[in-house]
Amino acid sequence: MLRPLPLLAVLVVSIGAAQAQETAPAATPAPAQISIDPAAAVNATPKQANLLTGLYATRAVLEICAVEVAAEASTRMNNDQKKFEAGLGMDAATATEAYAKVKADVERTSPDCAPGSTDRANAEAVVAIYAGL
Repeated sequence: MLRPLPLLAVLVVSIGAAQAQETAPAATPAPAQISIDPAAAVNATPKQANLLTGLYATRAVLEICAVEVAAEASTRMNNDQKKFEAGLGMDAATATEAYAKVKADVERTSPDCAPGSTDRANAEAVVAIYAGL
């Protein structure tokens, strides 16, 4: 009587395994040919360029809204700005031109300078990070 029990267990396990294989999703075959579009847009902007653009935009809002920045935070912002510019191979003239373009873009958006506004609060949040608050 003990022998039919192990035989039944083996039979049940093997049936369950067979059913699991049948219900498993089939592997998707790889495409036969991969095409590359050389005209496709690819964001290859270095991270430093994005950070510098954000820092320029923050400075522009601070300047446009006449927000006072503590000397320590301003020094830290200047240091990062110089580091990003140097990392991108920008000389002083190129950096000045780049900041002017970003500032012009920010001016076109007419930032809200009212205390507590989103534009001003975002710029002040960046300053708080640099101030170490």
